[in-house]
Amino acid sequence: STATAVAENTAANTVVYTAAAIDSDFNSPATASSVSYSLKANTGDATQFSINSATGAVTLTESPNFEAKPGYSFTVVATDAAGNTAERAVTLAVSNVDE
Repeated sequence: STATAVAENTAANTVVYTAAAIDSDFNSPATASSVSYSLKANTGDATQFSINSATGAVTLTESPNFEAKPGYSFTVVATDAAGNTAERAVTLAVSNVDE
């Protein structure tokens, strides 16, 4: 799993994580044509995020609020052209900001 953090009140739709995968059939960093990214449904807080299927950029759909929710979790799924998949669980901590 991977851990990352974001300050509360960060604007919605700000990239908070970027997934990266290497397709061993190509032996180079994945390109949009070889790997696509998605969020695993019904796991963690997946409904609070969106992901760019080509770039792996994950954004929160709303501005985070530490007092309401101090952390999130989601799972990114990378799928290659052959349909092989790999998953990475991610935890996103929300840091408190004086308001």
